[in-house]
Amino acid sequence: MVLFLDDENVILGLYREMMSGQGIPFETTTNPHEALAKLREHPFTMVVTDQRMPVMTGTEFLPLAK
Repeated sequence: MVLFLDDENVILGLYREMMSGQGIPFETTTNPHEALAKLREHPFTMVVTDQRMPVMTGTEFLPLAK
């Protein structure tokens, strides 16, 4: 399962379009705190995050996600 985090819905829409029909489960969110909550609920194999977001950077998010 893949988690996509980006503050721009347009980018998340592109990820959704890219992943549809691939047979790989995924979730998307624009909020880093929601992403962390999702990580506590599900075992994600991969996390793809934007670097420049208003709430926290991808660099700040990834150690929390780990």
